[in-house]
Order: sequence, then structure tokens, then C-alpha cells
Amino acid sequence: MSRISSMARLRVAAALEDERKRNLEQNGGPSISSLNRNCSNYGHGSPGGPRGRLPSVAKFLSARRRSKSHSRLLDSSFFLRIVAAFEKNSTCGRHCHHSHLDDGLCGRFMRRRLLGQHANNSLGRQDDPFDSYHLNGSSNAVIEDGNEADLYSLQMDMPIKVLNGSPGYINILDGLNAWQLVSELAEATGQPAAASFKHVSPAGAAIGFPLNDPEAQSLMVADLAIDPRRPSLASALARARGADRMSSFGDFIALSQKCDEITARLISREISDGVIAPDYDDQALSMLAKKKNGNYIILRIDPKNLPAEDEVRTIFGLKLKQKRNAAALSTESFTDVAVGDGGEITAETVDDLLVACVAVKYTQSDAVCFAYRGQVIGMGAGQQSRLNCTRLAGEKAANWWYAYNNAFRSAFIVFRTPYPCAF
Repeated sequence: MSRISSMARLRVAAALEDERKRNLEQNGGPSISSLNRNCSNYGHGSPGGPRGRLPSVAKFLSARRRSKSHSRLLDSSFFLRIVAAFEKNSTCGRHCHHSHLDDGLCGRFMRRRLLGQHANNSLGRQDDPFDSYHLNGSSNAVIEDGNEADLYSLQMDMPIKVLNGSPGYINILDGLNAWQLVSELAEATGQPAAASFKHVSPAGAAIGFPLNDPEAQSLMVADLAIDPRRPSLASALARARGADRMSSFGDFIALSQKCDEITARLISREISDGVIAPDYDDQALSMLAKKKNGNYIILRIDPKNLPAEDEVRTIFGLKLKQKRNAAALSTESFTDVAVGDGGEITAETVDDLLVACVAVKYTQSDAVCFAYRGQVIGMGAGQQSRLNCTRLAGEKAANWWYAYNNAFRSAFIVFRTPYPCAF
């Protein structure tokens, strides 16, 4: 029996099934002797392989014939299709597909039931590793049976850790996309970067250009001890959230560097849902953990983590797979940019181009971006019409410019008029 190949068994089973159907049509069903006779005659010289009886196949078919539920246990018409598919090697893909599904189900069971948060590739809070933190698409953190969402890594270790709060589904999407933006922007410019994400698109992004007095006033950070002489993470965050403060209301913040105390102080007085950064100072972590009655989401991400080359997304039961957009921008990407009046492109203009292009890369289309002094000042996102997208981005840029110039004038000019003014 052990010498008979799987292919031979399939052929025998298919032949026996055909004979069973013919006997059922003629006299009501096959006999055990006819099954055994066919098995014993299936030997050398036949297409099936070596000589030998197949008592197990005959016994199985006979027992199946006597079972009232055999039609639900076995689809007899599938035998010949299996044989033909094996001969064409066309079932390899299906076999791998079902193996992949089985591995996913087994892995999910092991993570949730056996390992819990001891598994390094599952999301969990650092201070409470035995608690289960799933993801929920709604703002409610309640997880119902059969309607669960979770986050796990296909790699050995999970690159992010929950230091505080309970992230939701959209929080994770905002955090991961925002982190990619700031890490790429910091790599391209060599300066600290920050981003303000809302509904999976950046409301603002910036690098840490030093703030002058009008900018500090228009961004409402003049009372903070932000160094006006050198780039800083706090100035990058102030610029990022100052691009469109209305859209940044309840945003998710991303920082390219370790969060310091001044940056945490700036975050603590803003309306925000969470933050993601490579690390946090002790004072900064303590300050942020008190935000939102202790429910502020704080994520720490491994800056050395490199994702897989392919990205896979499941929609309506179908998996979409494509190469990850790993194209990196740098100052050399704009060497061929034409400048009007025969001028040359400046380093500040290159920084603005880098900010705008990297921000658009992680924005839902259609997307149009205005950038100035190392920050986004107008972002149009998710519009079906490019004209409306440009109009939206232009209106935001005009509002920013108006606020900036008002702050600039008030910093140097004192207006005195007996007449009230309305704007």
C-alpha cells in the first residue's frame, strides 16, 4: 500500500466512482466484490502504477455508500478534476493559497489564546503585557466577539509599542503613515521633522526651521522657550500644526526624533489624539501620559525597522498586492528645476520642494500642496476634482499668509485709529 503513489490512488478512486455511478443507474449500486475486483486488476501495465489491491479505497467507498450523509462529505465529480489538475501542476497555487490561509488562522489563534501579549509580533502596552489591546474602527474601545480587529507583524518583532492609551484602527493608520512622512523628510533634509495627520492625510508637515518673532506669534508659541537660532523639534511641530489649525484639531502627531520636554509641553496644550516618536524623555512621557485623563495615545516606533518590499491589502475578501513606494527624494531630485528670470534655485527653495513633495506622497489624491519656509501652508487632499483641490489648498495658503502677515505687522507696527475695523 505504501508503494502506491497518491496519483494512482486518485485515478483508482476516480475510476471506481465512475463505475459506482454506472451501477447505481443500472442495478442500484456496486458490490464489494466488484470494488475489490477493480482494485486487484489495477496493476502493472495500467496507467495507475504498481500492482496491488487498494482495500482501503474500496472499504472507504463502500462505507461511504452506506452512509446517508456521504453526498455532503465528498464531491465525487471533483476526482477527475483533481487528476487533471495534478497532471498540469495547476493546483500548486491553490495549495499554497490554502496553506497561507491555514497559517494565518493558526497564527491568530496562537496569538490570542495561547501566547497573548507574550508574542513579540503582537501589539501590546509596555506596562501591562498581559492585557490585550485590539484595534477598533470606531471611537468605542469595546471589542465584540466576531467583530474584532487587531494588529500584528509578519516579522519576528513588533516595531511599535503602546506606551499609553488604547489606539484605534484609524489611529494606527495615521501613526504609521505620519511616521513614514517625517522619517523620510528628516532623512532628505537632515533636520528634525513633524507632521499632523487627520483621517489618513497630513493636515500639515514641516521641518525644524528656527522661528522668528512673527512666526512664533502667528503659531502661538511665543511663550515657549524654543531656540530661535537653531533647528528644533518643537519648531517643526509648531509649524506642522500651524498650517491648518482647524484641520489639525484632534490630530495624530508624528515626530522624527526623541520627544523632549518643550515639544511635549507644546503637545500637552493642543487638542490631539496621539503621538508617535522613536523615543521620549522621562519628563515628556510623564507629561503626555496625563493628557486626556490618562488616555492619550503614545506610540514608540523602532526607527531601524524596514518594512517588506511588497504591501498587501484585503478589500471585500480580495487581496491587492503591489510594490511599496520606496522612492526616496533628496536635494539631487530638483537639480533640473527651472527658475524664472534665469535665476538659480536656492537651498531654501529645495527644502520647500522636499516638504511639499514628501507631504503629497502620503496624501490621498487628488492632492495639491503649498509650502513656504520649510512647512506646508496649504494642503488640498482627497478631492475628485483637481480644480477644487487646488482651490482648497490655495484658500488654506491664503489664510496662513494673512495670519502670518498680521503677526508680522503687529510685531513691528502699532496701529492707532479711532474707527473700529471689521474683517
